[in-house]
Amino acid sequence: MDGTGMYGTGSFGGGIVALLVLIVVFLLCREIVCWYWKLNKIVANQEDQAAILQAILKEMQELNKAQGAAVAAQAAPEGQPETR
Repeated sequence: MDGTGMYGTGSFGGGIVALLVLIVVFLLCREIVCWYWKLNKIVANQEDQAAILQAILKEMQELNKAQGAAVAAQAAPEGQPETR
């Protein structure tokens, strides 16, 4: 036997090459599908929206803190400390 038979090193090398070709074809097809359906752009937009919403939430929490302190200061009678 010359080593290139059914279980020789030649079939192992061919299997590796076939596997690499399949992986490249899969990645290429995936990229085409993502481009066609604009999935990359959708994900980027969602990430931008999440960042904007986090900024809005932070600002609202700061405003609520400041507003809560102002209400507490008005509610406390003069000469008496605030109770929380």
